Amino acid sequence: MNTKKEATPSLSSEKWATAALEAIALKGVAELSIESLARELGVTKGSFYWHFPNRSALIKAAVSLWAQRETEDVLAQIDHEPNPRLRIEKIVAEAIGNKRKASLYLALAAASNDPNVGPIFQHVVERRITYLADCFEAMGISVPRYRALVAFSQYVGIMHTIRDAPNSVPKKPEFEKFIQITIETVIPK
Repeated sequence: MNTKKEATPSLSSEKWATAALEAIALKGVAELSIESLARELGVTKGSFYWHFPNRSALIKAAVSLWAQRETEDVLAQIDHEPNPRLRIEKIVAEAIGNKRKASLYLALAAASNDPNVGPIFQHVVERRITYLADCFEAMGISVPRYRALVAFSQYVGIMHTIRDAPNSVPKKPEFEKFIQITIETVIPK
């Protein structure tokens, strides 16, 4: 009797994409393997092929899911705040408070030449910069686009530090002070 699981659609395509994002955060896009994901999820490769024709389609779906969850959903939630300064403060606090998010962003940035990653990644970067620029403009800051570029660049630098030199980043409760200083640096008074 064959005890091996039959290929079924028991896992959703979103669960596959979420698992792919976790793997990308840990090892990068180049190391993403359908076989290892299937093992980790406890299913056969047939389950994968139920949802995706190939690895490229999974990567594109995973990056699209990342863009939705980490940019559009976050900005939609923050956008309910009428004060543009407070919106930027919330963005900064959300952006730098999570090592996994930093690892995933940097892994996707490293793979931005991949045709399944690059266009979506570039759209996310532009969306984030434009959103910041709109907030700075609403605050009456001159050259809001440049201020947004500086703020975004600072964010990317902090992510590198969180990933590459985590012992340099303060731990709680000092981390809250770090976030406050970051906000003060990004947003002029």
